[in-house]
Amino acid sequence: MSNVRRVYVEKKGSYDVQQKALAHEIRNYLGIKDVDSVRVLIRYDVENVSDETFEKACNGIFSEPPVDTLYKEEFQAEERSKIFSVEFLPGQFDQRADSAEQCIRFIKEDETPVIRTAVTYVIEGNISEEEFEAIKNHCINPVDSREAAAEKPETLVTVFEEPADVKVFDGFKDMPEAELKELYDSLGLAMTFKDFQHIQKYYHGEEDRNPTMTEIRVLDTYWSDHCRHTTFSTELKDVKFDDGDYRDAIEDTYKEYLKDHSEIFKGREDKFVCLMDLALMAMRKLKKEGKLKKIIVTSCMAQRYKDDVLHELPEVDAVLGTGSYGEIARAVDEVMAPGGLRPCYMGDIQNCVQGGARILSTPSWYAYLRIAEGCDNCCAYCVIPRLRGRYRSRPMNELLDEASELASAGVKELIVIAQDITRYGTDLNGEHQLAALLRELCKLDFHWIRLHYLYPDDITDELIDTIAQEEKIVPYLDIPIQHCNDDILKAMNRRDTKESIRKVFHDLRARIPGLVLRTSIIAGLPGEGEKEFEELCDFLREEKIERAGVFPFSPEEGTKAATMEHVPMEEAQRRTELLVDVQSVIIDEYNESVLGDVREVLCEGWSEEAQSFVGRSYAESVDIDGKIYFSAERDIMAGEFVNVRLTGTMDGELTGEAVE
Repeated sequence: MSNVRRVYVEKKGSYDVQQKALAHEIRNYLGIKDVDSVRVLIRYDVENVSDETFEKACNGIFSEPPVDTLYKEEFQAEERSKIFSVEFLPGQFDQRADSAEQCIRFIKEDETPVIRTAVTYVIEGNISEEEFEAIKNHCINPVDSREAAAEKPETLVTVFEEPADVKVFDGFKDMPEAELKELYDSLGLAMTFKDFQHIQKYYHGEEDRNPTMTEIRVLDTYWSDHCRHTTFSTELKDVKFDDGDYRDAIEDTYKEYLKDHSEIFKGREDKFVCLMDLALMAMRKLKKEGKLKKIIVTSCMAQRYKDDVLHELPEVDAVLGTGSYGEIARAVDEVMAPGGLRPCYMGDIQNCVQGGARILSTPSWYAYLRIAEGCDNCCAYCVIPRLRGRYRSRPMNELLDEASELASAGVKELIVIAQDITRYGTDLNGEHQLAALLRELCKLDFHWIRLHYLYPDDITDELIDTIAQEEKIVPYLDIPIQHCNDDILKAMNRRDTKESIRKVFHDLRARIPGLVLRTSIIAGLPGEGEKEFEELCDFLREEKIERAGVFPFSPEEGTKAATMEHVPMEEAQRRTELLVDVQSVIIDEYNESVLGDVREVLCEGWSEEAQSFVGRSYAESVDIDGKIYFSAERDIMAGEFVNVRLTGTMDGELTGEAVE
């Protein structure tokens, strides 16, 4: 007989927000109209607690009686209902279970509860098995979850086999530099050799022992987790400013930052200069002066590093993860109330609300339209699915309503974005719907429509024809390829090959006149040796992609690629610089080829540094590409379109003169 007790908890009446939201998604996103209702229950399996403690937990930890209904062992459902449960994969942190265990220990500190949770979905309606599978796929993110068994386990206590002894690096703490360098090169670490020497010094002096392979790998994961390491924990000491148009302004701003830093952290030697401090100093100062009442941190960093944010940044009043944007008003109320709380909301990233009232936070002439959230591509180097969940397209009517409001507000350039816009609609009814969406957007009063980001193997003929035929869609496509070597692409979970990428590029150029391509490249990916790197350089030279962002491989904690052998960061950085040199030649050749052309330019204002107007043509996207600097015989307003004859270049950017 099982020692495990099971309870289900379901929200009552008007509190069942998640159930209503999921029902809306199934009917409108998946197009399954015959769903009558949806129920969502939290399932708790509990072991190692006394009867008295269990009863207390049922009415104070597992549920809140005013808003929840609790069922013990089983619940009633219609005979035709289809039911499934979802649990975290082994090794994933179950925050709900952990919190419940800690709360029970407060009730009875001498008990050691073991708890596992799952989310149980009850789908009521006349749906087929195929539709039921589509609903399951919608609710289960294979990156962190799986379908849970319906049967109650005999026990929740897991017995693990004793692992083999972990390898110890004998002689490490006293190893000569040459031998240490040889060991470093053999391990394919992300840290630099100087970091490795620092670790040796620590084990020699502080520990007086040799480290294990596990310890070195864990340390390397920390070193390679550059979001945390470089943002919170790297002290900036020797800050230099290269020559350029903005040097004086940037240097003056940095000096002002140092002045504020010394005032706010007077006597605090532990508060060194770091990237996070640079980012937050203005807010800290405003808060100290009473001009800023509260600070709320949200989005990916909050989702991933909430503990670091709460611990390292006491000025922060609330933290919201990527699944809790809908809680922002509630968080504001809580932090502004007398004796305010310090809320931390980490909602369900798979089922959070995407829509809502829109506030234009960009200049009035351009705006972004996010058409989907999350990602299902699961590239080996990318952590996005863990932070933002599976791919979820927004309903087309919702997008068109939002876009119509933007057009009515005077937005002239609409930038369509998602982690992968080519997949749009496939999670709704299995069909690519981006082309249909774009045709509808082109009926609205926009001058330009720009597309970011497209996955190569999901670019359909219908989409190419739509881009070529619709005048409002600018011939500029951002298609991140990351690499071109077939073995590396396969290892990184990319679905392309070099030839398939080449074919897509050639087809696009043949069918879309004047096309400008942009891509992203990662140097130093696992599996990249000198041969593969040269192959990548040759590919760029052959394809002459007009725009490219090049980045060194940075192992992300929790990704498959972070566990694979790769070149050291110093080498990845060197290769990045070489690729930038290759791309600079391509950009210069492109710029030379367009001199004399007349381009329609969207003016973005006056540049004091250049003493000229500045703007962008269809070939330059916001923030990531260069600008066009031009003269004019009359005042050109920001947000105004003007024809500019391209006459020269300046530090890799185009210059010209307005022509009427």
